[in-house]
Amino acid sequence: ATGRLVYTGAIDDNPRSEDEVEQPYLAEVLTALRQGTAPPVTRTDPYGCLIKFVKP
Repeated sequence: ATGRLVYTGAIDDNPRSEDEVEQPYLAEVLTALRQGTAPPVTRTDPYGCLIKFVKP
């Protein structure tokens, strides 16, 4: 099996409220892939915070 990156970014367009999502980016990409069509978007700006790792 080979892997390929088809989307990177935010899950949707609203980090604060799932009730106010207008663009469910990841769901749209997965639907397109299941249908055998090109994803409508391949990259969006992610949101969230950085994870800082502590050196042992």
